[in-house]
Amino acid sequence: MSNEDQLDIRELRDGSYRLEFPYNADFIAFLKSRVPGKDRTYDPESNHWTLLNTMHLSHIESVGLQKFSYVTKIFWRDGKQIWKNLKTGTESVQENLF
Repeated sequence: MSNEDQLDIRELRDGSYRLEFPYNADFIAFLKSRVPGKDRTYDPESNHWTLLNTMHLSHIESVGLQKFSYVTKIFWRDGKQIWKNLKTGTESVQENLF
C-alpha cells in the first residue's frame, strides 16, 4: 500500500480477504461492531486485518469508500488477478504472476 489514505482489500488464496489501511479509529470501530470476532483476525505485527467470512465484504467496501480517499480491491477472477479501483470502478488485469 502506498497512500496514507488508502484501503486495500486483497483476496488471499484461501478465499479470505486481508485489509490494509492506515490507522482509522472510526473504521476499526466499524469493523469490530459489524464483523463478529469469529469472522475476523488482527495481526498487530503487520497491522493487517483479515476477513475470514466474505458475508460482510460489500458493507466493508461501502464504509471504506466513505472513510478513505482511495479504495482498491484485489481479487481473483478466472485465474487472473484483478485490481479494481472501487471509487471509479476501473479494473486492470494482472497476468503472469508467479
